[in-house]
Amino acid sequence: MKVLLIGFFIFTFWFLFSIIYSGRCGYHTAVVYKTSVDITILSEAVKLYSLENNLLPKSLQVLAPKYASEIPLDAWDRGYIYESTSDGYKISSFGSDAAKGGIGASADMHSEMTEEETEKIVKSIERPIWGCND
Repeated sequence: MKVLLIGFFIFTFWFLFSIIYSGRCGYHTAVVYKTSVDITILSEAVKLYSLENNLLPKSLQVLAPKYASEIPLDAWDRGYIYESTSDGYKISSFGSDAAKGGIGASADMHSEMTEEETEKIVKSIERPIWGCND
């Protein structure tokens, strides 16, 4: 009987914990999608600038207001990172922890990512049993 009672309390605790944290996971998932959309919009603005000027912009701020109405901050109120690469450019956000690497909402996102890679980040946020992975 005691084992059943302990099992019931453990299950109840897990169930309530899952309900409490499910909203937080939804927030982090939305943030990942917002970041992905922002990076896509900024990438398109860079491409338009490049087509009209035959060179890449020196910074993202050069794009406003002609190519982008404004230069957004990432979901954590930090500017997107814009850098030249050997084959063009890269726009990035280091995620919630502002450091390279990470998983879940802390994962890096960049303009070279595929939709599948974005979905992997979303799944890594929602996967843990004990709340979301932020």
